[in-house]
Amino acid sequence: MLEIELQFKGLVLVDTWEALQIFRVEYLLAFKKSLQTLRDMVRQRTPIGASAKLYHSITYVAKDLTPTSPFGFATAPPEFEGKVYSRSGIEVIWGPFATPYSWICNYAAPVEYGTKPHFPPVFGPESIHTWAAHVLPMMPKLELAQVAYRIALHISKHGTRARHMFRDARQAFMSQGIFEKNIKEAADIATKKATVETPWWAAS
Repeated sequence: MLEIELQFKGLVLVDTWEALQIFRVEYLLAFKKSLQTLRDMVRQRTPIGASAKLYHSITYVAKDLTPTSPFGFATAPPEFEGKVYSRSGIEVIWGPFATPYSWICNYAAPVEYGTKPHFPPVFGPESIHTWAAHVLPMMPKLELAQVAYRIALHISKHGTRARHMFRDARQAFMSQGIFEKNIKEAADIATKKATVETPWWAAS
């Protein structure tokens, strides 16, 4: 499966039970936000095609691995894992967040890495002709069939080029420090919420 994984184990900067719960929530929201951003970055680099199936198959999942009590409260620093991937089949979705609905597509890898010369299907529901009709909707049917055949013939000699939407999105995501920024922002928010100021009536 074509995917990009993210893992996180955070520090709780305020040493109280309440703070542990607050940090868990804020870190988890930041983790989900990071996965959403990474998904969008992959989609921005993904060719739409005639059906947009590949574009819409790119989604994410997140899983909370934080140790908890029988009542569901955190008992240790927050820990999460998740991934951005192209959904290629029916699956059981795991994690604390509902995964956004996504289409199923089984050709993410050939688009990511390119293909060797081969003769693709010229006609059919997912064929060169379907793609050509989407790109050239005003072209007469006979000419469109000829164009589709010429494209298929070109692929049979040269293959298809790699698009590297996952690789390039991952590199951009890391170079921009998006994950680190989101986590730092979450830590700042959690620290502010968890820091209890002394009430005016209790101040000396």
